[in-house]
Amino acid sequence: MSSTATEMSLSRTSIALRQVAVLVVSGIVLWGLLVSPAWLLAGVDGLVGLTISALLCVVPGCVVVVWKVFLSPTQNVLFLVSTGLRFGLIFASALLAKAVRPGFGIREFYVWLIVFYLYALAVETWLVLRRAGS
Repeated sequence: MSSTATEMSLSRTSIALRQVAVLVVSGIVLWGLLVSPAWLLAGVDGLVGLTISALLCVVPGCVVVVWKVFLSPTQNVLFLVSTGLRFGLIFASALLAKAVRPGFGIREFYVWLIVFYLYALAVETWLVLRRAGS
């Protein structure tokens, strides 16, 4: 590999790591802000639902951010893949959560899933638009 290709690869790696760090750290901050409301609304089940929701929404966001940086897809493809990945995982996990823990309802799980879904979508969109603008 030439030095230019190595520099470009390191640059892309650092961009991807920075964007993943933004997504993860801001997700942890949001999780921390929501711990008290989750506990007050649903106790331990609320905390479990909050944590599962955070992971289900932040992890696909990280995958999409890394994919975006290294493969540089068009905006249309990026939108379709990121939406499909996130929605597919969220939908499947919501069905699984209901099957495994029938007691998981709005207060224990779904409200946190909606909050983190919208959060991850907003942060990921901001990262894409910020990157496109530079």
